[in-house]
Amino acid sequence: MVIKGVKGTIALAKNKTLTSLDLSSNEIGVKGAITLAENKTLASLSLSFNEIGNEGAIALAENKTLTSLVLSNNKIGVKGVIALAENKTLTSLSLSSNKIGDKGAIALAENKTLTSLSLGYNRIEGKGAIALSENKTLTSLVLRYNNIGVKGAIAFAENKTLTSLNLSSNKIGVKGVIALAENKTLISLDLRRNNIKYTLLEKINLIILRNRVFLALTIEKEISEVISIKDLALLIHSYS
Repeated sequence: MVIKGVKGTIALAKNKTLTSLDLSSNEIGVKGAITLAENKTLASLSLSFNEIGNEGAIALAENKTLTSLVLSNNKIGVKGVIALAENKTLTSLSLSSNKIGDKGAIALAENKTLTSLSLGYNRIEGKGAIALSENKTLTSLVLRYNNIGVKGAIAFAENKTLTSLNLSSNKIGVKGVIALAENKTLISLDLRRNNIKYTLLEKINLIILRNRVFLALTIEKEISEVISIKDLALLIHSYS
């Protein structure tokens, strides 16, 4: 939906029947976000690319009807993230490309209602990853294009609630990959762009087959789609 600016947002905010709304890339700014935060029927809201900043995020954090919120690319800092982390109704939150860093990740890790969280492109490193790995309510987590490293990957390997994890482009190394392969609750794992050599796939595959848990694994940039373990075994055979 293209509305451009605050006026259209004010009209939509007054609507009492909408439960889902996508206003991505509409230049609604801080005022638009504050206006929408007052709506009491919306359950799902997407506001990517709107420059709502910390002030807009803080206003939305006060909303008590939203359960799903997408705020990617909005120049939200740590203050805004801390406010969102304290919200008790959201179950799904996307904050990709907001540069929240470890402090923001640590704050979100304390949340006990979120089950799905997307934090790609946020300059999160080991400390933030370790904090998130200790969360016990998240089942789906996206951390692509961060820098969690080996320690972060090993920490996630110990997690027992996540079923879907995206760690593409995180410099997790071979040790991190092998540790993750030992996890017994993950069913979907994306490890693309982590410089994992094909010569190591067989060892990783054997661990996964032994666990018999993963339904899907994406392991290198040459593989554009999530693939099944059976297909991975065939891939390994083709390189042997």
